Amino acid sequence: MANKQTVKFTTKIFHDNKVYLRLSDAAKALNYPQKQSFIDLHSDMITRIKGIGDCVLETDYNSLLVKDDNALSKQGHIEITKVDTLRSKIEIVTSMYPLKIAFGKGFFDLMARKHGCMSVEEYILKYDLPEEEQKCLKEIQEHRESNTYYKEEIEALFDKSKLDIDKLRQCGLDIEVMTQITSNGHMGLISYIVGEGVFLEFSSYDYHEWDKISVDENGNILVPYFNYDDHPEDGEQLINLSNVSIDRDFRSHSIMENLAWCIENLKVEPLEDYEYDVFHYRSHTVDFEVGIELLVKMIKSDSSDTVFVDGIVEFEEDVYITDFDSQKVFGR
Repeated sequence: MANKQTVKFTTKIFHDNKVYLRLSDAAKALNYPQKQSFIDLHSDMITRIKGIGDCVLETDYNSLLVKDDNALSKQGHIEITKVDTLRSKIEIVTSMYPLKIAFGKGFFDLMARKHGCMSVEEYILKYDLPEEEQKCLKEIQEHRESNTYYKEEIEALFDKSKLDIDKLRQCGLDIEVMTQITSNGHMGLISYIVGEGVFLEFSSYDYHEWDKISVDENGNILVPYFNYDDHPEDGEQLINLSNVSIDRDFRSHSIMENLAWCIENLKVEPLEDYEYDVFHYRSHTVDFEVGIELLVKMIKSDSSDTVFVDGIVEFEEDVYITDFDSQKVFGR
C-alpha cells in the first residue's frame, strides 16, 4: 500500500477574525474519501465563505485531528495560524486620543508648540500617531513566536542537566505530559510526575527539587520539597513518596483519566478564587488543580474550542502581519 502524503494547507482564509481551512483540504488531511463524507458527519462545522466555498475552522480541524491517531500520524502536526492585525491595534490607539487630550491638553499644547505645529491635531497626526503606529508594529514583530514558552518547556523537560528522567524511572516514577491548545493558538504544557500512588503536577520551576531525588537505606523514595504557597515557614522538607495511601498506578493511565479518577474517588476541594482553576487536591503524593477549560472539556468534549492532547504536539505556526490604512483620529 502506498504511503499517504501529508496534506499541505497552502490556502488559509481569514474571515470574521477567524482562520478557516478549505473543506477539501481538511477532509483529505483527515482521511475522508470525499468532502461529502465529512459533511455528512460534521455539517455543523461547515461555513460557506463567498468566493471560497465550504470551509472549516482551523480550531475545529485540530480538534478532529488530535482524536484520529492515523490522521495525526500522517500529518505529523496540528495547524496553528496566528493573525496579528495591525489595523485593529492602531484603531484601539486612535480611539483613546479624545480621552488623552481631555486629561493631557496641557502636554499636547506644549508638544505642538515645541514641534512648530499650528494645532494639537497637526502635532498628533504628524508626530504622535506615527510613533504609536511604529510601537504597535514593533510589538507584533516581537511577539511572532507566540509559543516560545511551550518550546522552552519541552527543551527543559529533556535537558538532563535540569531534569534526569532516567533517574526518576530508576525510582519507579515517570513523567506524563499533556498539551493544551487554546482557540487563538496558544500552547501550554501540563506535566505530572506519576507512579504507584503518585500523581504530582510540576513545571520547570520544580526541576531543582526533583533532581535531588534519592532512595534511603530502607528503600524509601525521598524528594526535597519547599511549600512556598501555604507554609514557607516550615522550610525545606523531605517527602516520602513510598508512603502512599492510594492504590492506583497512575503510570498506566493518561492525565485526563487520572484527573477524572481523582475527582470521583478523592475528597477534591473547590477553590474560592476560581477565575482559572475550579478544584484542587493537596497531599504529599497527589497534588493537582483542575482548570475551568479542562473541567468543561471533561464534562462535554465539544463544548470548548480549547484542545487537550496527550503528549507533546508538533506544530507549524504561521504569522501574518496585516497592513493598515491612514486612520481617522478627528471627526470631520
